[in-house]
Amino acid sequence: MTRFEFAQLTIQGVGVVAVILTLYVYYRQLRTMNAQRQALEREMAARMRPWVGLFGFGFEAAAHPKHQSTLRLLLRNCGALPAQRAQLSLSLQCVKSEYDDSDNPIHWQEVGVKALVPGEDGNYGIDVSKYSQFSRWREARYDVLIQGSMTYSLEQGSFRTKFEAALRFSEDPDPEGRVKTRWRNVEVI
Repeated sequence: MTRFEFAQLTIQGVGVVAVILTLYVYYRQLRTMNAQRQALEREMAARMRPWVGLFGFGFEAAAHPKHQSTLRLLLRNCGALPAQRAQLSLSLQCVKSEYDDSDNPIHWQEVGVKALVPGEDGNYGIDVSKYSQFSRWREARYDVLIQGSMTYSLEQGSFRTKFEAALRFSEDPDPEGRVKTRWRNVEVI
């Protein structure tokens, strides 16, 4: 083998190694760009979806026995698109130390579905005076735990918001005479 052939083979080997390294770098860049594109698509999907959450909770006691006591919930869509086929369901249960068979939870579900457009308030007034258990709990000054779920969708995607609230009948009312409450959003998926 002559010096010229040796130099030619060395240059070709270096060229092949350079091409392989260049292809490897391009492959890595392509994977990085694909990961960035997917992350951007996920971010856009998260921004362009409905986000429903609990923004207010309260209880209005009946002033007269013939009037209704009302549980008030304020749900709001903070997303960019409407929450379609939205439906609210609640479970109310008594919080006390001893267990009583007659104190089964109260289940309430919205009849039908609705749509919440962005920025729209979903004001719910739920008549709880028709549940004798609730009246017993209130008279006995037991706290009531409310667990709620709002299911909604957008095109093919389904979403759910879960929240918890409590009516604290065991405590004295606030200075305006209203029942003390606590509430929080638990999960938005």
